[in-house]
Amino acid sequence: MSRSAYWEEVRRVVEQSRRRSHRFDPDAHHHEVCVEHGVRPVVSLYIEARRHDTVLSDVECSLLSSVLNDWLTLYAQAQGVHLDAEFTVHEVALAYVEGESLHRTVRSLTDVPACR
Repeated sequence: MSRSAYWEEVRRVVEQSRRRSHRFDPDAHHHEVCVEHGVRPVVSLYIEARRHDTVLSDVECSLLSSVLNDWLTLYAQAQGVHLDAEFTVHEVALAYVEGESLHRTVRSLTDVPACR
């Protein structure tokens, strides 16, 4: 299995993200916590790697996408919305870079109405 120079950082972010997501309660915590503590670290790491012309391995992208989708599901659940979609970290990063803010990007991808 090939690993990029970002392997240790990917591993750290994924482990930290998993721990945080297991502690997140959609009924008790504010949905924006999902963006700040879950989505942002994953997407930021991916964007940083790409800006340094690093191509993450399939395994690294899969790990990042998996925890990212966990957070997107929690975000939707915290808003009372069922998320029936999965995204790659690349798709979310691209939507974020093309959009105005990560919060708006997440809301748009999860189909959560802005008025919630």
